[in-house]
Amino acid sequence: MNQAAGLPASVQDLLRERVTSLEQLEAILLLRESSPRRFSVPEIAVAVRMPEALVAPALQSLAAAGVVTAAGEPGSQAYAYREGSEALDRAIAILASAYAESPSLIMGLMSRNAIERVRSGASRAFAEAFIFKNRNKDG
Repeated sequence: MNQAAGLPASVQDLLRERVTSLEQLEAILLLRESSPRRFSVPEIAVAVRMPEALVAPALQSLAAAGVVTAAGEPGSQAYAYREGSEALDRAIAILASAYAESPSLIMGLMSRNAIERVRSGASRAFAEAFIFKNRNKDG
């Protein structure tokens, strides 16, 4: 049975495409809960109890995905939750509630997504290597 079956597709898509790590998850939930306050990377790292070295790239990815906003110069940016579309905000609200109620459900889904990304990447690399090898034989 798919444990994620109880989560709407929008939340599953969010976890597959935009919020792909625990650092991202914890950061987005902190920023959403504290909106509209802005936080520096060190403040977020302390609040979520994770190293800055992991939190900084997570925040950059969330900003690139349009989930948070970044203000300031690189290296000293402050981040805040970005009110997005109603659908995205609703998916994040459902994610926050589900994570509070059953963190293991969300972490399990994130782990399965990560494994699928690795498998997909390995398959793609194998296929590309095979194609490259055949091109070299022809040329």
